[in-house]
Amino acid sequence: MLRALDECVIAGVPTTIAYHQLILDSEAFRNAIVDTGFILKHAEELSSPPKESKARVFLTDVVKQRKAAAKAGVNY
Repeated sequence: MLRALDECVIAGVPTTIAYHQLILDSEAFRNAIVDTGFILKHAEELSSPPKESKARVFLTDVVKQRKAAAKAGVNY
């Protein structure tokens, strides 16, 4: 699931992917210590900044390269 979320790329609209990654990365979740109060019990842990996905890093790099190429007059 983490891999699927990490590889998921959605542009133009906000998503909850990063929040789901935080939940799946939680030690309590990985150890199946979950109940209906999980979110409230782990609110502090789940409010930390999400890690940047590999897909987002890749896309950011591609966008930078395309902008640089466009400035140089190269079209794809």
